[in-house]
Amino acid sequence: MVKRSLSPAQQPNKRVHSAQDEQQERDFATEASRTWYVLGKCALTLELIPVALKAFESSLRFVPDLPESLLGLATTLCTQKEPQRALDLLLTALQQHPRLNNDSAIWREIAGLHFSLKQYDQAYQAANRALGLVPNDPKILLISADAMSHLNPSHSHHLYHTILSMVTQRRTTPEECDIARHCHYKLGLMAMSDQNWKAAVSEFQAAVSFALQANVDAELLWCLLANVRERNGDIEGALAVCRDAIQVSGLTRRVSLMFGYLSLVSFNQHQEDPNNAINLLTPLTATNYDDEMDCLTWYLLGKAYSLADNPRQAYDAFQFSLRKGRDSSLPWLAVGSLYLKMGQLPDALAAYSQAARLLVDDGSLVSAMASASAWDGLACVYERCDDQAIDAADAYARAAACYRAANEMRAASQAEQRAHSLQAAARGEAPVPSLRPIPETPMTLLRDIVINAIQDSFDTEDELSNENSKKFHHLPLPRGSLAGSTPTRTPTEKEVTKWPKQGSSQIPSAQLTPAVPMQRRFSQHRLSPVQATEPPPPLLPQSQPQAQHQMGQLSPMQAQQFAQPPRVLGSHLPGPSHIKQTVGPPVRPPVPMGYYPPGVVWR
Repeated sequence: MVKRSLSPAQQPNKRVHSAQDEQQERDFATEASRTWYVLGKCALTLELIPVALKAFESSLRFVPDLPESLLGLATTLCTQKEPQRALDLLLTALQQHPRLNNDSAIWREIAGLHFSLKQYDQAYQAANRALGLVPNDPKILLISADAMSHLNPSHSHHLYHTILSMVTQRRTTPEECDIARHCHYKLGLMAMSDQNWKAAVSEFQAAVSFALQANVDAELLWCLLANVRERNGDIEGALAVCRDAIQVSGLTRRVSLMFGYLSLVSFNQHQEDPNNAINLLTPLTATNYDDEMDCLTWYLLGKAYSLADNPRQAYDAFQFSLRKGRDSSLPWLAVGSLYLKMGQLPDALAAYSQAARLLVDDGSLVSAMASASAWDGLACVYERCDDQAIDAADAYARAAACYRAANEMRAASQAEQRAHSLQAAARGEAPVPSLRPIPETPMTLLRDIVINAIQDSFDTEDELSNENSKKFHHLPLPRGSLAGSTPTRTPTEKEVTKWPKQGSSQIPSAQLTPAVPMQRRFSQHRLSPVQATEPPPPLLPQSQPQAQHQMGQLSPMQAQQFAQPPRVLGSHLPGPSHIKQTVGPPVRPPVPMGYYPPGVVWR
């Protein structure tokens, strides 16, 4: 049977796709994609991250190579702390859509992502690729300079000056002012690393000026400017900087800490009222951050009370500092000095020993200076004991080596001379030298610890050093957004001033004076730490490992002291109640903290 063909009226309607229909479909996809992009942009501004992700992904379903949506999705992934995923997204888009290789914004974003992942060589190459498309773009040059600062600092110095010459000619927008601020900030850090304090002051002053014009946070810049002014010998100028910062930005935590430290420095130099530091630091103690800055706040408050002749409140402040920073040696140095002033030698010896035990020799100037302070305090304790001139000389020799590692040559020479004098006295070749004053924590050590704590207290997004990756996205980001932030960095990777590492502060045992047996002799005016041989209660839980001291071989007396953790410091200042007197005069009874011992001169 022959199959009949359908008549024209019976044939189904087949739509013929004309060029006009295809153009309409493309226009619809483009409009839908841009609509989803605008929705994602609004969601990102309102910090609705899941909505922004869905919107940008929906936009890319209509137009997979829309640059704005790709950048928006990358920004949203960075907000979720996924920079690697954002980088993979953009690199895949470049491979699938070759036309994106001519988009400078894509390459600029790739350069910023490489930099946030600490891939500085790839970041520099991506920035150069973007500069090939848009020459002399300050934003791209800034990323290139930041990457070059890790590869070739001298070349990055030239790049920062080039950017400044381009931006400062116009300086019409807040964005350009922020670029200039960032360049001056980086140049100031370079000047600090070269110890060119005059140039650092000039750069940080310019950075603060541009930060105020750009209306960005300048708290770290104020602190750095005050720090370099104080290093340059201008303590009044440093105090004036803190007053200006408080007037402009309010009484912030970091500026208050820097102001309190500078007030203590001003007391040492000009004998100003320490109550100024007390009034500045006391409000900070109401916060409960439990970080290094909180520990430093209580420590500086204790120092201020000590200078104001208020030992009770000084001790209480040091107690809080010990609780806030259990791994810090700084409070133990202060407690050792406090006990030494009160004449409680065993407790002072235990505190200085704990300070030395907590120190870790990492080759930095701060570590070397802290080690020198601990050994200097131990030497002063040994000097005030019977028949321990050799131990005192040995501690002074170690302190001299640590001072030399910290580039404190004058202090090293004085410690060496003291060690030679004590060695001669121990051999009977010279009289015993007079007791030296009780040492205080060096202000140079405290200065470095304060500025390092202020720099480390900033979040890992590094608000100043990574402003280029956070503020120069295609989308306007909300205040406090983490978009474009870098992964968590260790303190050594953050873009802060790095002091040159010195040689190790370890001393070969061959250079030390041989240890001699300790003799149990006592006098009516001195108390030997040999009496404190009974094991006291431990300071820390037994599960917490103690830091090993790396200062070479110890003498028998020092090894005995380092083997015993100091006693727990209670709410009252303990006396040497655990000492059992077997030979010599009776031991002084314990003295409560609220009582000022007679015959003790508080300096």
